[in-house]
Amino acid sequence: MTKAQRKIELKAELRTVLGDRVKALRNSGYVPAVLYGKGQASIALQVPVKDFNKALKEAGESPACH
Repeated sequence: MTKAQRKIELKAELRTVLGDRVKALRNSGYVPAVLYGKGQASIALQVPVKDFNKALKEAGESPACH
């Protein structure tokens, strides 16, 4: 499997903190996220910042489009 085809798993939890209260969520060490999919309702999630940073480091960032 090439680097581009590698699976990166990210553990997430359902999020009940929404709106203006996500600042407290961030301060407690979580990244707010939303999972979207064709033909399904969006799901509010939270990811531990440590796990998010690890996955981002492994995956790399997308180059900026110009």
